[in-house]
Amino acid sequence: MIQSEFAEAMDRFSERYPHNQEMVDLFQGQWSSKVPPEAGVINEPGTAPLYVDPRLRWAEQVLGGFRHMRVLELGPLEGMHSYMLERGGAQEILAIEAHPRAFLRCLCVKEMLGLQRVRFGFGDFRPYLEENPERYSLIVASGVLYHQRDPWRLLELMALRSDRVFLWTHYYDHARIQEQAHLRQRFQPPFRRHFADVLVEGAVQSYGEALQIPGFCGGTAAQSVWLTRRSIVALLWSYGFRKIRSGCHETDHPNGPAMAIVAGK
Repeated sequence: MIQSEFAEAMDRFSERYPHNQEMVDLFQGQWSSKVPPEAGVINEPGTAPLYVDPRLRWAEQVLGGFRHMRVLELGPLEGMHSYMLERGGAQEILAIEAHPRAFLRCLCVKEMLGLQRVRFGFGDFRPYLEENPERYSLIVASGVLYHQRDPWRLLELMALRSDRVFLWTHYYDHARIQEQAHLRQRFQPPFRRHFADVLVEGAVQSYGEALQIPGFCGGTAAQSVWLTRRSIVALLWSYGFRKIRSGCHETDHPNGPAMAIVAGK
């Protein structure tokens, strides 16, 4: 229903006064985030206060600020962290988003909030990391690692393009997952394998019916791999990150255990 309404909205001329609310209403029912007050929006599009995200605030504190950094952001969703990075003084931000509607919402946010040092790119950040040799002061990857089919490779690519990374991710904890039926049914039996001389542990999960949700913001495939917390840290260490700090731990997160990591070489 929402998809058909969106398609109709894309083909319909607006007859209302040009206002940020008009942009927001193009994606009615699909927003995740509340927008900051300066957007002047009358009806809030989303509910999550992600433009004041404490996870990125924590990373900013650990890193000593974002000033003068050239940042690559993976999967910006609605530009919440892009906004925070610019407000934090980053010199420039390239944010790459693969979902077309999320990308268009990012462009709306750029206009609504007057972002000047953020460039949003539409496409898959994986081939960009594979093929573009450019390096960055910092790579921000919030909410993307657990959506990968081979998360070990994403960590390796990030290590090739920057000496500093910020991650926020869910991770596989067998005991915690088994405690919650809605999570347990999504996972295959856990595996153990060696990758880059590291014993990697985790499990394959399936999105199932979540793929049909209009605002779905998961991965590009029907399944992904969640790594254990230990495996993520071990892989980062093997790729040369010797300064690793974790925080924002949420072992009881309703969508699965989660943590943030700032890693530097």
